Amino acid sequence: MHKKILWLIQFAINCSFMIYLANFPSNAVYSGSGWSILIGLFLVIIAVVAAIILTNLVTER
Repeated sequence: MHKKILWLIQFAINCSFMIYLANFPSNAVYSGSGWSILIGLFLVIIAVVAAIILTNLVTER
């Protein structure tokens, strides 16, 4: 149970960091077009997947 809480905390940190990184280029490049929402959503999905992978790598050890 303790490991699960640790995993969730690590996941939250990684997720927020990845989403911050994902929003950086999309805000600068696609701010004028309607595609920004779709691209932003796509990047958020990638960010969440990357955060899960990163969290698993960190908490495995």
